[in-house]
Amino acid sequence: MYAPYPENMMESIKKVEATRAARMATEPRRLTAEEKDDLLAKFHPDYNSDSFAEIKVGPNKGQKAPIELANMLHSTSRLMTDNVDLSKIDYDVDVLVIGGGGAGSSCAIEAHNGRCKRHDRYQAPYW
Repeated sequence: MYAPYPENMMESIKKVEATRAARMATEPRRLTAEEKDDLLAKFHPDYNSDSFAEIKVGPNKGQKAPIELANMLHSTSRLMTDNVDLSKIDYDVDVLVIGGGGAGSSCAIEAHNGRCKRHDRYQAPYW
């Protein structure tokens, strides 16, 4: 006989099945706004101040960002500065889309539909 769950989960599943009728007959108590805030502060990374750092340079100086992003912004550039002329702009665009997955593609399409000035470095074939 095929068991849909691994054997080590079956004891827990049996407990859930045994208490299902009682749980279905009750309405769970709704959390208050304060309880929700406490729960988010304990478990959600966006509400944990220890997971953010202050940006120390650039136009967003003084703002908070996830530690990983702040570390990347503060790190040494990986550009080969010998070959880069920062006094000359190669591409002047309204929107910079990094990544061509679902979100990046959707953003690029919406920018195009909004008539943003763009440079199609790697233009998708359906544009």
